[in-house]
Amino acid sequence: MTLKGELTGHEDLYLDCKFEGPVNFGGHRVTIGRNSNVEGDIVAREAILYGRLSGDLDAHDRMEIKKGGSFTGDLTTGRISIEEGAFFKGHIEVDPSTKPLGADLGAILERGEKSS
Repeated sequence: MTLKGELTGHEDLYLDCKFEGPVNFGGHRVTIGRNSNVEGDIVAREAILYGRLSGDLDAHDRMEIKKGGSFTGDLTTGRISIEEGAFFKGHIEVDPSTKPLGADLGAILERGEKSS
């Protein structure tokens, strides 16, 4: 199957097909399956790559490239894991102080409860 367009959502996503276009699942996990070939930028809380990704990736919490996975592009993440046998070509910016999306919301809610 080949899909073209823009994917957005508010739950975890598992792609196992050819996809062209941006993917925005900011507060959730995006998993690129072994049969996937994704061409486009991705924004997610965390990303797990078994297949191929060509594009920029912003994984707020963490990124894993599994054995056989292939990533070409620029990566911004809080943590990264690249298994032996994986391919990476691009630029990595690792900021361990990066908070997952929603972390600030929890702190705001907690402060609100204390001030009540």
